[in-house]
Amino acid sequence: MKSKQLHLGLMLIVVLGLCVLSLSCAKKKAVTMPEMVRYEDSFERFSLSYPKTWLVQADAQQVRIYSSEVAMDKFLNPTSPGQGGCEIALAVKDLDTLKTLNQIVARFKAEDQGVSTFAPEERVTLAGYDAIKVPYATPVDARNTIHGFRTFALENNTLYTFGCAAFNELFEEYKAIFDSTTKSMKLAKPKVTAARAAEFVPSETYETYSSNYCDVTYPDNFEYSFPKRPKESEFLIEFKGVREDCILRVEVSPAKKNPVEKIFEVYKADSEKSGKYVIRGSGESTIDGNKAPYLNLSLKGVAVDSKAYFVVKSDKRFYIFLSWYRPEAAFYLPAFEKSVATMKIKI
Repeated sequence: MKSKQLHLGLMLIVVLGLCVLSLSCAKKKAVTMPEMVRYEDSFERFSLSYPKTWLVQADAQQVRIYSSEVAMDKFLNPTSPGQGGCEIALAVKDLDTLKTLNQIVARFKAEDQGVSTFAPEERVTLAGYDAIKVPYATPVDARNTIHGFRTFALENNTLYTFGCAAFNELFEEYKAIFDSTTKSMKLAKPKVTAARAAEFVPSETYETYSSNYCDVTYPDNFEYSFPKRPKESEFLIEFKGVREDCILRVEVSPAKKNPVEKIFEVYKADSEKSGKYVIRGSGESTIDGNKAPYLNLSLKGVAVDSKAYFVVKSDKRFYIFLSWYRPEAAFYLPAFEKSVATMKIKI
């Protein structure tokens, strides 16, 4: 009798074990890779691969691809009845103002604050461009949560936003498809035509701004302004044309008996420590006969380069900062360098 009970008990354990194993396998199932086709937008700014049977909704600046019409309706109205599905989305936008990738990511999170939870950001590449990936989860109701990620890339002030999302366990089940689409993506490098660049070209005719500290020549289609000075600054002027990211700035402040070499090294160390810049190199020139070490920098996440010169004279520190849009460097950099070369220090 005991032997029979033991046998029945062992059979029950085996059956329960098989049930648990079956459920576990069901949870970990992955969708078989389907036939993929290529989508290319009408302006040839991007392309990617996606499952052949999925539904495509697109315009000139973005494409959204859904696993079914029901899935599309569900993403448009997540609380509506029906089963969930998957979404792949890519958008391209030319920015009007200068922003960094970090600022774009911060704004994305702020707009969704209190609704979604975010996993740590990941530094990745998107079609060869440096990018930031933000995984997230958005609860819809007691039974449904949208899991997904957004990836942001910035090139020549053009923002690429790519994302994949799915309801509940579908995100893990379709992960291989999302990965395949990500790897297949191609993004056309934004072009700057000569006609467009001509709108921003600095004039070949120069004017001179005179102050007690220095005389600065500048293109006559630029304007000058006086931004709010840092606490210890004695003088600050900024010259700027149409583009907000192309500027010439001159600042004068006390040198406090520090030689120009020390001031330069402190600036370089602070730039590296800030994490905002990539140091591209350094050198030494002269401005109005005075030693002028300089540092070449690039702003991370933005197609903007800059150059910082330093001069010390009569215990005053002259900080001359140039900034230009990288694709249009051929127009801006020579104009700014001409201003630097003709600058007169008057103290």
